[in-house]
Amino acid sequence: NNIIMTSRGIFFFYIILWVAIVSPTPILNRDYEPKTNIFDFTIEKVTLAPDGFTRQLSTVNGQYPGPTIEVNKGDRIVMNINNKLGEPTAIHAHGMLQRGTPWFDGVPWMAQCVIPDDYEFTYNFTVPDQVGTHWYHAHETMQYVDGVFGPLIIHDPDDPYKAEYDEEIIVMLNDYHHTNAQVLLKQFLTPESKGEEPVPDNGLINGKNNFDCSKAPPGSKCADNAGLARFEFVQNKKYRLRIINTSAFSAFFFSIDKHEMEVIEADGEYTKRNKIHRLPINVAQRYSVIVTANQPVDNYIMRAEFQKTCMPDAAASLPIIKAVVHY
Repeated sequence: NNIIMTSRGIFFFYIILWVAIVSPTPILNRDYEPKTNIFDFTIEKVTLAPDGFTRQLSTVNGQYPGPTIEVNKGDRIVMNINNKLGEPTAIHAHGMLQRGTPWFDGVPWMAQCVIPDDYEFTYNFTVPDQVGTHWYHAHETMQYVDGVFGPLIIHDPDDPYKAEYDEEIIVMLNDYHHTNAQVLLKQFLTPESKGEEPVPDNGLINGKNNFDCSKAPPGSKCADNAGLARFEFVQNKKYRLRIINTSAFSAFFFSIDKHEMEVIEADGEYTKRNKIHRLPINVAQRYSVIVTANQPVDNYIMRAEFQKTCMPDAAASLPIIKAVVHY
């Protein structure tokens, strides 16, 4: 009898566990009405020059970085994907738990089959119990390194820090290669690479930076002074910066000259307030920091410095990525 009771107990335990994993988590606070948000995305190759060097990029709706997905906690996200890339693809919502909808996680051959070229596919899932700063990206081969990515922001009506800032700004950091990522991957997998990861040609903040065209290969189309990302601050206002590292390999130290930052979120989870001057951020990590515009009217440099400790020796000459904070 004891054996039978134990077997029944184990059986019911696994039934309860399965329900807990598969069933969506209910929203406990229903003072706001969830909505369905529809995003129509065409994945396609476009010729662009984010840092002045012209190359073909894989994009979402022809944009680099891709459009922002911005919703509220409890909302439904519907992503209609039209694949015009010339190759299969799949889209992953990075940071989403996909409780109850694991088939929309976007991982090829695990969660789904790939989306063939010239086919359409719809991702349809809710975010009942998640908030914060996330991102979406291609999860097939190296497509996100070539540009198939964008921010995914879930606002929290019960944000404990909501009264602490006036505006929000998305800041996307990434290493940037002038060579197609598939070519880089093939080179990396050869014995000649000796296991050293490809060194980026540049880095970008919100898809912008300058590049020294004297370093471009002969015959390249390149223009100096392509322009830096620019962020407009108003004196005495407080800004929540949602910082996302969408790099292939590079980690950064992020800072703004003469400005202190206060960390309030990491990877979609609220944190205790923590004041810093320099933020280390690794690949795929996301942070929210509050910055007070308490300096005299002027231009200040926003910096993303490559963490070169784990990079090949050739990375020593990589410049600090810069943007402008203007009062």
